[in-house]
Amino acid sequence: MKPEDKDSEKGRFLQELDMKAEKYSESKTHVVAKIASAIPHPFGPMLGLIDSLIADRGSKLATRRNEELGQDLRSRVEKMEASSINMDFLRSEEFEHLVWQARLRSCLSTTREKVVRYGAFVAGSLTDFCKGFEYDKIDRLLNILGSLSEAEFAVCYRLNLLEEEYPGDAETNVLQTVNVYWDELPERTGLPSNDLDGLLATASAKGALREITGTYFDYSGGEYYTTWEFKDIIKILRSGLMLDELDE
Repeated sequence: MKPEDKDSEKGRFLQELDMKAEKYSESKTHVVAKIASAIPHPFGPMLGLIDSLIADRGSKLATRRNEELGQDLRSRVEKMEASSINMDFLRSEEFEHLVWQARLRSCLSTTREKVVRYGAFVAGSLTDFCKGFEYDKIDRLLNILGSLSEAEFAVCYRLNLLEEEYPGDAETNVLQTVNVYWDELPERTGLPSNDLDGLLATASAKGALREITGTYFDYSGGEYYTTWEFKDIIKILRSGLMLDELDE
């Protein structure tokens, strides 16, 4: 594909993104209203008023989150060189599905930070890093990203940075490698050990971390390393031009 053709394709995508954002907002408002109407309430006569309030507030939040995702994704794609975009994936049904999943998750998000990560993830999925990935893998990575709380994501990301700073070598086992920097993790995260232990355990259950197991001298457990899935998530976010935001 010629460079000018890629620029044109990128422009068409941005136009479609704007149109679909408006259409999606309307459909989400209807869905939120239907959910609200199905909620039973013990105060009979107040049900209609409560339904209206839930539907109104929920639809406004869903609309705002959807708009935030659209703006964030548009901004990132605009900054990307057209030559770096995987046009085959951009035109695929799988990419349409990925955008829809990101919109749905954004509408249900309680924080803007998650919406920003979804935007970066979708933009990053268009880059060469993801070229050749099966769609099921991209979908699985989005599920892991969406399942992590703000605190869990922050802990996993700080641990990933430590792993990048202290990569180890072929002569050290995984525990020896992790032991080099493990004591720095509380300081990097700013969390007391009890809170940190809980977040590590829950992030592990969600597929972002793995606990070191096995028989090692003077080791009773409780140390973790990031999974390849979480490492790929970070690479996709960085490919989606999410750099400074990760370090905030």
